Amino acid sequence: LTGRRRSCSITGRRTRSAQARVSSTPPGDGVDGGTHRYTRFVETARGLDLSFVDGLTAGLSAVFMSPDFLIVGSDSESAPGPQVLDGYARAERLALALWDSVPDAELREAARSGALDTDAGLEAQVRRMLEDPEKGGRLLDGFIASHFDLPSETAVPLGLEALGARGTQLAADMRQEAVLLIEALFERNLSVDRLVEGRTAFLNQRLAEHYGIAGVSGEAFEEVSTEGTPRVGGLLTSGAVLAQEGDLIHRGVNVLQSFLCQDFAAPDPALVEAALARLPDNASDREQVEFRKDSGCAGCHMFIDPLGAAFEGFDGAGQPRERYENGDSVLYESDYQGRKILGPEDVSRVVLESQMRRCIASKVLGWVSFRRLLTIDRPDRCAADALLDQVSSEAGVRDLFIQSFSTPTFQSRVVGQP
Repeated sequence: LTGRRRSCSITGRRTRSAQARVSSTPPGDGVDGGTHRYTRFVETARGLDLSFVDGLTAGLSAVFMSPDFLIVGSDSESAPGPQVLDGYARAERLALALWDSVPDAELREAARSGALDTDAGLEAQVRRMLEDPEKGGRLLDGFIASHFDLPSETAVPLGLEALGARGTQLAADMRQEAVLLIEALFERNLSVDRLVEGRTAFLNQRLAEHYGIAGVSGEAFEEVSTEGTPRVGGLLTSGAVLAQEGDLIHRGVNVLQSFLCQDFAAPDPALVEAALARLPDNASDREQVEFRKDSGCAGCHMFIDPLGAAFEGFDGAGQPRERYENGDSVLYESDYQGRKILGPEDVSRVVLESQMRRCIASKVLGWVSFRRLLTIDRPDRCAADALLDQVSSEAGVRDLFIQSFSTPTFQSRVVGQP
């Protein structure tokens, strides 16, 4: 397995939506399909005796400020309300979601022939596009970059900075480890549950030595069993996540946001300042956790801290530890909604028994439909559940993505929304 270069971005996807729309426009639409709205700006400027360049600038400015350019799937000329996408709009979404690009000739022909109006036709194109040797990996590239809080390719998490050049190398290795894990789940079509309960890791010698795992040599990454080690939480116990979220609070927030789709509003600065003023100087990690239980911060930290505490057996560099710098033994045990949490395995069970599958399904649907689904909203929650119902209980990550293109969420839109 080899990691792919992360080249996708939300901004890039939205910019290319205009290119996709032009290349997938059905024959005959041309000026009569809506571009006359923009040529009017050019004509008006020319009527005012402005130069050709000024007229062209006015027209292009209107294009670049139009919702049809800025928002993927926008159709400002249609009446508000639900709308089933035609083949050309589906081709645009497919090309952007899978390739971060524009429809190719075969996809345009599928739109013209009506093949994209059927689930079988859609699935055939999805499978073909995923196998493209040049662009087939872009779906996963973009999804990983957008939905998992991994360090960027050039970032060095705070806990690794003290290691100098070695820390920079380890940061890149850790990111590669996480990417290879997710890619393996997709390419092997393994269960989404393996995101948080995997018993293997992709390591090279440098990273294995950093983790204290023997038997790995060389620069090449290989899949290694992590049984008998603390790293039994899949992505949750990968170095990239542990180092990126280097403390108890950020690790707890990451579990809730990335795997359970639970968001928290930023705390009121005044409330934080008042709470910190009551916190004793040089309070230990344990004392800080106990303080937050009884302060005005408890409303959020009653969920955050117990999950984050489960990873206290790892320091800010992602290495195992048994004690804090002050000599105190690390805080493992916590209580999450009446349930004892003693380490990463317990967090994995909590996540799997909560709404992780629904959360990941909503992220997939949001990616292919170019909007964010909120599992707290009943329609979005139902859409994610419907996708899960479409696939068998043994279905893998790849199946989940492929089936997402057969859902009403992908095949339709509400005018006024992307």
